[in-house]
Amino acid sequence: MLRSFQGEAMAQETIREALHFISLGTNDFTHYYGISSTRALQYTISDYEDFIIRLAERFTRDIYKFGARKLAFSGLGPFGCLPEKRATNPILECQEELNTVARDFNVKLQNLVNRLNLELSGMIIVFGDTYDLSLNVIQNPSSFGFENSVLGCCGSGLVEVAVLCNEFSPFTCADASKYVFWDSVHPTERIYHLIADHFMKTGLNTFI
Repeated sequence: MLRSFQGEAMAQETIREALHFISLGTNDFTHYYGISSTRALQYTISDYEDFIIRLAERFTRDIYKFGARKLAFSGLGPFGCLPEKRATNPILECQEELNTVARDFNVKLQNLVNRLNLELSGMIIVFGDTYDLSLNVIQNPSSFGFENSVLGCCGSGLVEVAVLCNEFSPFTCADASKYVFWDSVHPTERIYHLIADHFMKTGLNTFI
């Protein structure tokens, strides 16, 4: 498609000069711990981490063959603190077991990035570790101008997600910028700005 639109030479330049950004893992691991998960029957959590890492490596090598030379990976945040995960705890605390998984996976992803930078000549890969920043915001929301880091802005803040959340949903908060989470899974636009700014200064600045 790109070649037919731009021509071979320009398409190759576009692929080579583009920054390819990959965010992986959050849905994979939240589904792994879901009620109807089949992955948990197939893999131990450590084996599942390795499975995702292998997929990331395969994808990276594939786009390298197509000419990609600039790649950024985004690591996992503390997904044990998502409202939907807190909802399983009577006092709405984070699930530390899941946060440990996030940290372990990030170490494996960082190791993959280090190895591929050595093996793939001419390719630059950076790893965006936003775990500590995200956890700091969740644990100290007022320091970042937030009022609530436990519940989502939408509905009950613990169950509703995606299409169930909009401006017409009952009990949706009046100002989402005061919340870390928009619904039971997704952060608000404001925290995404914080994360993006952090990543620009600690990883993506390599490409500027």
